[in-house]
Amino acid sequence: MKKVCFLTSLLPLMVSVVYGQVPMLQSQYFQNAPAFNPALAGLETYWDIKAGYRQQWSGLEDAPESMFFSAYGLLNHLEHHFYDPKAYSLRISDPSQYGETEHTLETERKAKKGIGGFVLQDAQGIFKQVSGQLNYAHHFPIGNSDAYLSLGATLGLTNYQIDFVRVRLRDMDNDRVYNSLLNNGSSNTFLNGSWGLCYYTSEYYFSYGMASVFSTVISGNKEVLQENSPQHQVMMGYRLNLNHHFALLPSGILRMGSGWPEEWMMNVKLRYADRFWVGAGYRNGGDIVGMFGLNFDHFLSVSYSYDLTTSNISDFNNGSHEVIIGLQLYNYTDTKTYFW
Repeated sequence: MKKVCFLTSLLPLMVSVVYGQVPMLQSQYFQNAPAFNPALAGLETYWDIKAGYRQQWSGLEDAPESMFFSAYGLLNHLEHHFYDPKAYSLRISDPSQYGETEHTLETERKAKKGIGGFVLQDAQGIFKQVSGQLNYAHHFPIGNSDAYLSLGATLGLTNYQIDFVRVRLRDMDNDRVYNSLLNNGSSNTFLNGSWGLCYYTSEYYFSYGMASVFSTVISGNKEVLQENSPQHQVMMGYRLNLNHHFALLPSGILRMGSGWPEEWMMNVKLRYADRFWVGAGYRNGGDIVGMFGLNFDHFLSVSYSYDLTTSNISDFNNGSHEVIIGLQLYNYTDTKTYFW
């Protein structure tokens, strides 16, 4: 038996059509950072594959839930794995010839082109969103250090649906949104784009991105949509090496814009030898977050987070759960993740 949603009006809830065009802010957003800023695609020298599930406000009827699958890597991946010419060549009379070869290979190694994307499904009550996006980023080396400046762009499709069978209104005949959905359909598909930039080293990063730079309805009901406006997103993080095994990693994210709800989150993680980490965080809505993760042989990773709700709805739910499973493909040299 289907649950029925009784509403006074549909109009206030249609704002979610616009909000839904960006990913839900996950507690472990850093695990899928290119979804929030395309400039971070291809950051690692291996292919980073992840799948995740989030159940928000567990125990609350029609609470939001989200699932995603993502994959990011280097377009010029093979250029970052080459042999030392001195170790795998015949002895020659002029050793200076090695210098030109090494310089060429070093230049190719630093020229990074990241690609990838993700598929996401969000659901909340009568609303359901399925979206997919493709990312591209170019990483420019800065000076002779390990610093990079990356620029990225995203192009994606988002389909938004309403389970119209479950909707009941007090005044169906006079509700403009209800009648428009009834006559013109309750599904919309958008074409949208975003861009971002990031400055990073092996120790810290700072990124800025603009989501929903443009959003165009390519099919569906256009009469009930709200005006779209861009959303600004800032992320930053730092890695403080305490000793050879332990590192402390504070980080944060801020999302805001005209017509958007302001969201921010701060967290700090303690990592041991790239094998195990624990962390805690805080959201501006009042949620306190605990999290931990395990890494196995630079190939498989598993992480979990729990959000303790402290707002007015804390009496009506059992907190939020989030699980993410990851794979590191073609990690030939057991490279440590940037993982801020």
